[in-house]
Amino acid sequence: MNRNPMFYQSEQAELGIVIRSAPFASLVADAGSGLIAEHLPLYLRETEDGLRLEGHLMARSDMAKAEGREVLALFQGGSGYVSPAWYPSKQLHGKVVPTWNYSVVQARGVLSIKRDPEWLLQHLTALTDQMEYGAAGAWAVSDAPKDFITRQMRGIIGVEITVTALEGVQKMSQNKEAADRAGVAEGFARAGETGLAEQVRAADRS
Repeated sequence: MNRNPMFYQSEQAELGIVIRSAPFASLVADAGSGLIAEHLPLYLRETEDGLRLEGHLMARSDMAKAEGREVLALFQGGSGYVSPAWYPSKQLHGKVVPTWNYSVVQARGVLSIKRDPEWLLQHLTALTDQMEYGAAGAWAVSDAPKDFITRQMRGIIGVEITVTALEGVQKMSQNKEAADRAGVAEGFARAGETGLAEQVRAADRS
């Protein structure tokens, strides 16, 4: 984790935005015989007792062996290559090199495995509602026959992570002069990476 104060983030609200906008995570754990990883969308739930990350996996996932252990969830926000050609300063002195802009969040916590059908249904409903929000003709879990959903749930287990530490990095050219930051935003925009271009501009305003 890059803890340069210029890029490092620890504000829960800011990190929550990244998680909700890029919920597909890599979940890493030591199941007792070495490191394992799963890849899944995680739903961030705020409770009176703190933050929880909720997800689901195939019932036979090896991740179940890590129950009660510390796990690490990695969320990748926007990222992209920054060409030195985008910097106006290249024409002035040439002292520029390539880099990579990126936004990431790391969440550490303790893993619990959930098999209760009511917990699974609540989780699937919340995750689906988040992902379908604002879509035309948005689909809801309740749109499918109840017995069908019940059968589908028999093939999965729920995972719940009690978050103990949350931190992130947003490296969006904050360490560059204003003209070079503008050049990076323009470069991303020309490459069709409009989201990254806006992230650079937003970091410039913060």
